[in-house]
Amino acid sequence: MKSIGVFCSDNNLFCVERAAGKPVKMFFTEGSDEGGIRRQGPTAISVTSEVLARFFSQFQQQNFKANQINLALPSRDIIFRSFIIPWMPAHEIKNVVDYEIDKYLPFDKSELKYFFHDIKFVHENTRKIRIVFIGIKKLSLSQYIERFKQIGLEVKLAEPADISLIQTLAFFGEISAGETITLVKKHKDRGKLMIIDQGIPLFVREFSFAAVDSDSNVAMSRLVNEVRISLDYFIRQDQ
Repeated sequence: MKSIGVFCSDNNLFCVERAAGKPVKMFFTEGSDEGGIRRQGPTAISVTSEVLARFFSQFQQQNFKANQINLALPSRDIIFRSFIIPWMPAHEIKNVVDYEIDKYLPFDKSELKYFFHDIKFVHENTRKIRIVFIGIKKLSLSQYIERFKQIGLEVKLAEPADISLIQTLAFFGEISAGETITLVKKHKDRGKLMIIDQGIPLFVREFSFAAVDSDSNVAMSRLVNEVRISLDYFIRQDQ
C-alpha cells in the first residue's frame, strides 16, 4: 500500500511517496525568502500560488497516483506544552488539563484542535502525571487543508513535523522505542531541543544562539549553553 507525505517548512515543501514502509519517490519544492509559506497575521498561513503551482507540477511529473496526503505541519504553527499535575483518577484528568492550559493560552481553547497524552510516573515516592499537550489553531489547520484542496490534494492526516521526525528515526532504527533521548536540531543560528521518551516528546524548546561577531566558536558555546539551560529547566519540572 502506498502513502504520500508532505512536509511544510517556512519556505518549501518536501514530498515523499512510500510503499511497504519504504520511500520510493521524493522531491523538494523550494520557495524564496519572500514567498513560500509565510504568515499573514498572528494565526494565518499562506502558501503562495507560485510555490503550489511548482509543487503540483513536480507532483504530476513524478506520476504520483494518489490524491490523498499525510501532512507534517511546521513547529511554528504548533502549540506544545508539557507540565506536571498531581496523580488523580483518569476520568478527572481532562478537566484539570483544560484548567491548566487556559493559563498558558492568550486565547480561548475553543479555537484549538488539540489532544493530550498523560504519562504516570513516580518521583521520590510520590505519584505524578506528566501531561503532553499538542494543539493547532483551527484556522491555521483549515487553511493548510484548503490550500492543498485547491490543487486537487486531500489532506487525510495532519500531525506535527516533530512527531513525524520521531517516527521516521524509529522506523530507520536511529532511536529505540524504549529509550529516553535528547535530540538537538541546528539550522544556521536557530536550534531546537527535544527530549523524547518511548517515542513521545516530553519537552520541546526552540532558541537562537547566533554570535554577534559570527565567530563559530562563540556560536557553538552559545548553542551548548542553550542546551544546558533547556535540560536544567526540564529536570526542575519533575522536582
